Order: sequence, then C-alpha cells, then structure tokens
Amino acid sequence: PPSHNNGEAFGAQLAGKRTTTISRQMGSRRLSQQSASSLDSWEDDELEYDFTVFYGTHTGRAKSFAYKLKQEGKTLGFNVNVVNLQVLSDDVSCLEYLLKNNRKVNCLPRNDLNVSHLCLDVSPSQTPNRAIFIISTYGDGSIGSCPNDSTRFIYWIKEKTGMMNPPGVNDDLKVENSELLKNLEYTVFGLGDSHFGSQRYNAVARMLDSSLSTLGAARFAKLGLGDASADQEWDFETWQWKTLWPFFMKEDPLLKKKFSRFQSLAELPFSVEWLGNDEILNRQYKGQVIPDPVITDNIDVSTQHYFYAVACQVIEAYDLQSYHSKRPTLYISLDIRCSSTLHKYQTGDHLHILPVNDPSRVAQVASALQLDLDSVFRLQPRTKHFKHIFPTPCTVRDLLSNYCDLSLPPQRSKLKLLSRFATNQDDAAILKRLGSSQGQVEYKKLILERHVGMMDLLTMLFPSIRMP
Repeated sequence: PPSHNNGEAFGAQLAGKRTTTISRQMGSRRLSQQSASSLDSWEDDELEYDFTVFYGTHTGRAKSFAYKLKQEGKTLGFNVNVVNLQVLSDDVSCLEYLLKNNRKVNCLPRNDLNVSHLCLDVSPSQTPNRAIFIISTYGDGSIGSCPNDSTRFIYWIKEKTGMMNPPGVNDDLKVENSELLKNLEYTVFGLGDSHFGSQRYNAVARMLDSSLSTLGAARFAKLGLGDASADQEWDFETWQWKTLWPFFMKEDPLLKKKFSRFQSLAELPFSVEWLGNDEILNRQYKGQVIPDPVITDNIDVSTQHYFYAVACQVIEAYDLQSYHSKRPTLYISLDIRCSSTLHKYQTGDHLHILPVNDPSRVAQVASALQLDLDSVFRLQPRTKHFKHIFPTPCTVRDLLSNYCDLSLPPQRSKLKLLSRFATNQDDAAILKRLGSSQGQVEYKKLILERHVGMMDLLTMLFPSIRMP
C-alpha cells in the first residue's frame, strides 16, 4: 500500500539474493506533532472549488483515491480540493471545513445575448457546500476502528449524533443538531474488508454516511463500498463512473461530451525518452544510473515510497502461522543499520514490504515485450499536472524489477486497458470481457483463483500484446 508523505522507504536484501522495498509509515504519535499547515488543507482560500474530497487513511490508499478523483476531476473540468480529515478536530474546524463555501457560481452560455455567458444570480452563501468523504475501516471492522488521522473527526460526529451518550439522551441531541450540517451536500466511499463479516464490513463509512444525514446534510450520491478481499480499485472506479460523475452530468449536459472523450482517451500523460545503452552512456553514469531530482509536489502520492527507498538486509524471515493458514503472519528480522531513522520505529508505526521481482521473470517479460533490459530511459511530462510515478532515468531492468507488479493478479481495470494493445482480435475480446462487469465471474475463476499474474498474461496467455 502507498505510504503517507511523512513516510520513508527502505529496501531489504533477502537471503543475499532477493531484494524487497519496505515503506515505513509513522502512526498517530508522529502525526499529532505536525501542524495543520503540513497536511493537506485548503490549497488557496481565494480559489473556488466545485467540491472538496476529505479522506481518512491508515495505509495511504484512501489518500491515493482522493487524489485520483482530483486528477480525473480536472480532466473533466472540475476544480477539486483535497483535505485530510485530521484537520477536522473540533467544533470550530469541523464546521469551518464542512460548511466553508468555495463553490463556483454556475455560468450558462447564452447565444441570444451580447454576452458570452450569463451567471446565475446565486450568492456563494446560498449554495450548499459539496463534499466527498473517502474513509477506511481499519482492524476488526468495528465502528471505532477508524484511521488514526480521522479519530477526532469521527469522535465529533458520534458526539453530535448522540452516539457517545447513554440511551435516552440520543433523541434530544438528534433533534438539537438535526440542521447542524444543512448547508452540506455529501457522498461517502468506504474502504473495508468483507473478511470481517457483513456487520463489520465498512462500518466506519456506513456510520458516517447515516450520521451526516442525521445532522441535516443532504446525500447527493449513494454510498460506495470497496472490498479489499475482492477488487477495491474496481469497486471505486465503478462507483466513480456509474454513480458520482453521472450526478454531475445531470447538472451540466455539456459534461457528457467530456465524459465520453475521457473514457476513450488512451494517451499517457508522459512520453518516453530513450537514452540508449552504449558504452558512452555507461561511462557517463559510471555503471549506475542516477535519477533526476524531483520535488515532493511533483511526485504521485500513490507511489512516492519509490523515491525514498534505501537498501537493507533481511536477516531472517519465516511464517508464524501453519502452512494451511489463509492469513499468514511473517516474522522478519531486519538489519536496520541501512537507515539513519529506522531505529525511531515504535509500536503503532507501519512497515510496507515491496518485493523486487525475480530476475528470471524480469527477463521473460522483457523478451515478450521486445525490450532491452540495459536500455536507459526517462519519462518526460506531457502535461503540467503530471506526477512522477517512479524515479527516472532508469534502466528497463530497474523498471521491471522494482516498479512493476509481475506476480499478483492484475485488477480488472488493467485487463481492460491491456485489451487495447492486443494485436489478436480474440485476445482483445477476451481481455475486454475479463475487464468488464459482465466478466466478473470469469475473472475470479480464471485470474484470481489460478493466481495468474502479469508475467503469465504477457508471456503465455496473451502473447499478442504489444506495448507502444
């Protein structure tokens, strides 16, 4: 999972041969020491936003979804603000952020007038604020298992709805606060795990969704739920494109054209600059390719750990559970001399292990894609909003070893994307089917249950795939 901005990453050498990258994320102990200005907040008080995305995350996944909404919203013409729920901690901050109105005033084209647009006579104070909440349910899935950065906000919600009080007091509070958030329109997407059972699945998101309504807020799009035991990214994309954006299309018919164009776009936000692999280049880099420096603001939030990786050795690693356990627990002993800050790790912090692919798998994929492993390339931005996804320049070997998941089953959205590059029509049709909502059963049976990874797809099952 992606780490927060305040995380660092390091790599570990496993048995002297295999390398893993591990991302370290500090818990609430460190977060509480940060000022609100160091977190995501209002980017510019003078700017007008179509809506604000509030996120609460434990591993960084909700944050990556929030910024994905922002990026795709920009493509569709929306100005989106992203805010960490940690800054909503009391009456003042909660009401300020939830009810602060930065909504744009709609302007309609008028061809029958001497002016190009006519703005609706609606003041910002009369326009409800619009918010999207993306929040995870952590641990055993109980209502109290909210992310560390959302603890105070969830406490505030439960306090205002009377959930913190003894029975009998709740009704009075509900009446008293029934219009507290009447100037807020909202929707919620939750991240959870159905493994914990239906009662605990996405409990925090479901509680937040009903509580905001109790406090007078108006739900403008139905609750969306993502399941970590299935395909969370697919759940999010389905909710996004079938529930969220269609709501805005009803308000702006012109958005349908943008939506159709966006769905058909295949162009990447970057181009590849090949630097070669000859002896002169090797002498220039002295046997090691040095990535270009990139400022934090220009790094993709979901892959930022790649930019802070350092190598450490795994001294020992084994499974504490039985061979047949469905949820293995690994014991890992690390040599922390590789990092100057790892010794600060305390209970409540998190380590994310990012394995490096086996060299034989890397070689097979490179051969299938007709790529030279020693070729050096750089990603060049095509748009001003481009966020770097991994350090470049680097070699193809580095790319396939460190930054591509070749072993785990790809998400359905990736299969649909791969169908565009299959030169065989049958391959393209099968991939498109597996990547569609109609092919969910086939995807589970043929991909998930058989543990088919990207390497299997490229080298054995669909060899007609040719990347541009």
